[in-house]
Amino acid sequence: MTLADILIGPLYFGIVFFLAKMFEKRLAIGAEEKKFYIRAFMLKMFGVTAFAFIYEFYYGGGDTMGFYTWSQKFISYLLNDFDSAISFLFTESTEAFYKLKYNYGSSRYGYILKYGSRETTFIKMSSVINILSMNTYLSASYMFAFISFIGNWLLYKVFIAYYPKIKKTLAFAVLFVPSVAFWGTGILKDTLTFAALCIMVYALHQAFIVGNKKIRNFALIIFCAYIIMILKAYIVIAFLPAGVIWVFNEKKSKIKSDALRAILTPFFILMMFGTLAGLVLIVGESAGRFSISNLEQTTKDFQGWHQVASENGSGYVIHSTGTSIASLITAFPESVNVTYFRPYLWESRSAVVLMGAVESLFLFLFFLKIFLYKGKIFLFMRAIFSKPVIQMCLIFALLFGFVVGFTSFNFGALARYKIPSMPFFAAFLVMVSYQIDVLNGKIKET
Repeated sequence: MTLADILIGPLYFGIVFFLAKMFEKRLAIGAEEKKFYIRAFMLKMFGVTAFAFIYEFYYGGGDTMGFYTWSQKFISYLLNDFDSAISFLFTESTEAFYKLKYNYGSSRYGYILKYGSRETTFIKMSSVINILSMNTYLSASYMFAFISFIGNWLLYKVFIAYYPKIKKTLAFAVLFVPSVAFWGTGILKDTLTFAALCIMVYALHQAFIVGNKKIRNFALIIFCAYIIMILKAYIVIAFLPAGVIWVFNEKKSKIKSDALRAILTPFFILMMFGTLAGLVLIVGESAGRFSISNLEQTTKDFQGWHQVASENGSGYVIHSTGTSIASLITAFPESVNVTYFRPYLWESRSAVVLMGAVESLFLFLFFLKIFLYKGKIFLFMRAIFSKPVIQMCLIFALLFGFVVGFTSFNFGALARYKIPSMPFFAAFLVMVSYQIDVLNGKIKET
């Protein structure tokens, strides 16, 4: 971080605050929502500022600094060799790529820029944002945090559309998760993919469930899915079953006649599984290293890299690590447990891991309260099947939680990788808690 960051950073904080206030008129309705909107925005800004200073002065660098460094190099490239820089940005030209790598290279972060990699794709995206941020790290960070905030807020709008009576509780579950406010704001692939996922869910809800501006929202779904696919394809693959089941169940629930719904249910099920199977095959096989055929090697690569990175004591072990069907089923509960309920307090070896451990402990206690005490298991299960949106959150949280828990093997990496599912899992618990009260007759459903 330089003097330019100190001088220009506050200016860009003002710019994104102005943008947030502009969007507030359209996105926040009523005094209560406006209160949460501003507080959620300020939390994102605080989170990204803390993120930037911790990586600068505590870690002394890291991938986020590497992405920014290459974005800086790209601007020099653009000023000195415009045609080649544009070719690098919009094509897969090997000549343009190696001109940047070797003429403007960074010895410290050379490992990040690899031809055809997801990291290089992200560098292209972050370079555009860096140009708009006057080539300063803190300003670019505020821009990333703003994008994350808008996505996060739109996801919140989806959930409160179903449960307007519990806006405050859902705000804590969706907008004020500490790990998301910290890891989901900086110059990282995680920030863009998290924002794109949230916006995609909002557009899916608007297009297929609300039926609002279908063409525009369908285009938004395609765009967001594309962004995620080229950066972290497994997020789309994990969400597909949840999204398809959500839409089909919502359509089925709108049939008022019980007899007609019973007659059409088998057809809905066949259509749902047919659609899901087709989408999984298409998306899976187009996802490169995340395709079904490459699953085993990709898993080994992830696990091997994160085990090396775990030498500082932040690693964990999954006792079933094969990729056969039996091994994956065996590893499923342990992997999901790791994602949402670990690290345990006694596994913390640093301040950052301790922060994650406290959050995981709170989430675990909240889950136990609802599952065992409030719902007594039976009501918990009934609540899940009462609303398609609850099922969507649970399916995605379980599938995504399994993927990242099974492949990370490192609590530091896990803290970043799991952020897309954290608001879904927390919102799932809040909505189930509310539905249990409805089933018990304590409150009337709206």
